Amino acid sequence: MIAAGSGLAVDGAADNAALEASLEALGRSGTDRADLALVFVTGDALPRAHAALHAVRRVTGARAVLGCSGSGILTDRREVEDAPAVAARRDAVSVRASGRARRSGNGAGAADRGHRRRRRLRARASGRDGV
Repeated sequence: MIAAGSGLAVDGAADNAALEASLEALGRSGTDRADLALVFVTGDALPRAHAALHAVRRVTGARAVLGCSGSGILTDRREVEDAPAVAARRDAVSVRASGRARRSGNGAGAADRGHRRRRRLRARASGRDGV
């Protein structure tokens, strides 16, 4: 099964945008973990690239994070060329007993679980979880 979701954050510091885009991607995927995170940035992301990378890893739990920068970002929802932006995609893959991978749908239950998890992660990232 492959569960994937994408997120986009426009404007703001690269690390904050990476956090928001990753949270959105997590919610849209309907899963709690990622094997792979893809990150695309525009604007002046380089000075905050290290912090952005950690934000993506913290939210997605991805073992592998790949990405690049460019003058624009194209996602499934829109194209951004005139503002700093971060797009994130996270993928989780599990193989069934038969050994074949299957794409899963995102039902209402998965979307609700993703929304609750996004709220918890946002609180943790902002230091409001009391940990």
